[in-house]
Amino acid sequence: MYGHGINEKVLEVEAKDALKSKDLDKDGKLNLKEFFYDYLRPEEDDDHDEDPRDKNVTFTNLDGNGDGLIDLQELMIWEGGFYFMEEAVDKILLLADKDGDHQATFQELADAWHDIEETGAQLPLRGIIIRALGEHEGEGRASEL
Repeated sequence: MYGHGINEKVLEVEAKDALKSKDLDKDGKLNLKEFFYDYLRPEEDDDHDEDPRDKNVTFTNLDGNGDGLIDLQELMIWEGGFYFMEEAVDKILLLADKDGDHQATFQELADAWHDIEETGAQLPLRGIIIRALGEHEGEGRASEL
């Protein structure tokens, strides 16, 4: 289900299901703890794997209206992978834009590709890149991404 080009209605159903499963206080929105709550493994309610500062930044960035809660529309951005795509594009631009004009030419992207691959920034955009190359051409190059 996670990926690019997902149908809007399917994405909404997916997000509603996640919201229902994680919304412990049943207010129709997710606070920070509920958002990162793993309803599949509720007994593992610790943060030993992740830096809590990263969680706070992610949550704040996703909270588009700044109310301190994640609503259905904001959750759809997360569930559809769009949050990661924007982050990936920003990272790719940072690595490729050598002349500082806030744009990446094809040559700048090509020159920076090794650095982009090392960071893994291209991974959330893999589906878009493959489609842009063309289905039959992209399949042969998918391993390069």
